[in-house]
Amino acid sequence: SQDGTKKLVRLIAPVGEGEELTIDYSSENLLSPSYLRRKTLLESKFFVCDCERCSNQDYDETRRFKCTTNQCNGVHFIHQSDNDTQPIFLECTDCSKAEKALKQEIDQIEYIADNGIPIDVTSRIQKLRPPHHFHYLAELCFKIQGEMYIQLGQFQSVARANQAVVACRDAILGQDYNDRHTTFACERLGDSLERVDLGAAEKAYQRTVRTLQITDGFDQPYSQVAISKLLSIQHQLNKCTGEQGCCALCGAASNRKCTRCGEVFYCSREHQKKHWSTIHKKQCKPKV
Repeated sequence: SQDGTKKLVRLIAPVGEGEELTIDYSSENLLSPSYLRRKTLLESKFFVCDCERCSNQDYDETRRFKCTTNQCNGVHFIHQSDNDTQPIFLECTDCSKAEKALKQEIDQIEYIADNGIPIDVTSRIQKLRPPHHFHYLAELCFKIQGEMYIQLGQFQSVARANQAVVACRDAILGQDYNDRHTTFACERLGDSLERVDLGAAEKAYQRTVRTLQITDGFDQPYSQVAISKLLSIQHQLNKCTGEQGCCALCGAASNRKCTRCGEVFYCSREHQKKHWSTIHKKQCKPKV
């Protein structure tokens, strides 16, 4: 819990009868390849993870495959820009040395920033290029660039960088994977879009609210902050109703309607109360 007096366990996916329950120990490293996730868990939790995802040596969801060249320890990434194109092998990470060079450059930039060394790294950050947008280092590149653009006041560039972070996580984990790191990435995206595109900011905050409902619950501080941000955007948009059959606050599918007007949908009583007091109350008219 927020005050540290209780331990709350929440399910982030449906569970069938008799199905084993597991705890995610590596939410911060979900985009990393299997060998790095295992190494991190061994060093921090002192066990070798043998879950299905980590132990499968032939396939990795981060799209890594062993190099086809004899005696090479590198890996290839597979890149597929969309469902209509054929997947292609990218250059080997060892043969091309691209990944090692990128990791070294990121480490150097972070070292300079963490130690307050007076060196301008703006151009170096702008040149950070992962092998492709779904590479496990891509998220880190985009996050570093987004932080730099905030300092420069380039808000459209901040939004693009944050969109790339969310797209990277979605491509590897899927849009239905409910983890807090993706949630906070969506929240940062909403924050950056407030100055650029209010409609897109609303969508980002709605996804944040929906996921926090699952991972944290309605009454927790993170959820309340996200709801406040979302209501502020909807107030600026003067938006009272959502899409047909979707909660006017968070956008989740719902068949629950406002009993007074019968036109606005809500997924829960809590969301109805929040939306009613801030927005809907001023526009709700009794059914004729």
